[in-house]
Amino acid sequence: MRTFILFTWLVAASLLSVQAQSTVLYSTYGPGNSFCNSDDCGCWNTGFHPTEPHYHRGMPFTVGSTEPVRFDSATITISVFRLQEDQGPPSGNFILSLNEDAGGLPGTVLETLSVDLQNLHYNVPATLVVRSISRPTLSPGARYWLTTEVSDPATMSVCWLFNDQGVTGPAAWHSGDHPWIISHPDGTLAAFSVSGSSAQSTPSLYLNNQRFQLQVNWGTPGGGSGVGQPVQLTEDSGYFWFFGAANIELVVKIIDGRGGNGHFWFFYAALTDLKYTITVTDTQTGDVKVYEGVPGVQSSGRDLTAFQ
Repeated sequence: MRTFILFTWLVAASLLSVQAQSTVLYSTYGPGNSFCNSDDCGCWNTGFHPTEPHYHRGMPFTVGSTEPVRFDSATITISVFRLQEDQGPPSGNFILSLNEDAGGLPGTVLETLSVDLQNLHYNVPATLVVRSISRPTLSPGARYWLTTEVSDPATMSVCWLFNDQGVTGPAAWHSGDHPWIISHPDGTLAAFSVSGSSAQSTPSLYLNNQRFQLQVNWGTPGGGSGVGQPVQLTEDSGYFWFFGAANIELVVKIIDGRGGNGHFWFFYAALTDLKYTITVTDTQTGDVKVYEGVPGVQSSGRDLTAFQ
């Protein structure tokens, strides 16, 4: 029997809009995200193939909810193959897409996320949490697909390991630029799960290695109100728009200033004179700070002692 060392990586495909109330919508994993890891287990390979154009794979799932939900993340378990003995450490990207269903095959791509493989080791399974950027809405009871490719199929081969719960279903495949087909109508599905949250939940921006959650509410003089829509800029900064994605209203930044005064530093700059409320939550300690923008005033500010 093979002995595997399991690495679990939180992949920063995006730090944007991952909700605290995210729940598992579908999973083929066993308890503790277990997967098939014995010599008898197989996997679905993506990328290089010696006799055919490079491979792509597709795994179906059905949304287990009674209302529309936002796609928050997918968890997958993969292993990187060494193609040559003198090949350097793993590099390149494993690319995971969320697709609509089109007549029982992967259809329109709703989102594509890229995972850097440089922290992985050859032939060592890694369980990756791949977080959504755009958080597309998923319909209750509808079928979707997770599909795969690699950034350099001439030099890369990545295997998506089987589940250990006996979950089977139609496994999709295509090589090169050929169309999708169902290669195994009742194949053992790969080990993965899909998580989401209510489509009505407040969008959040996560900063500083996901430690701080920021949410924004706004109001107009006429009584209108809404929530700010977050956009990630860097690991430590982002902005919110209120009425349209092309109109930035509020820019925020949290940096680690503990080397200076023992605190994180929060800066916010308004590009509006509307009333707004910024709620910042330290997800490690549970501390919450609220910052208000005065209606009729372009309110900006900083807090250099908010969080430790």
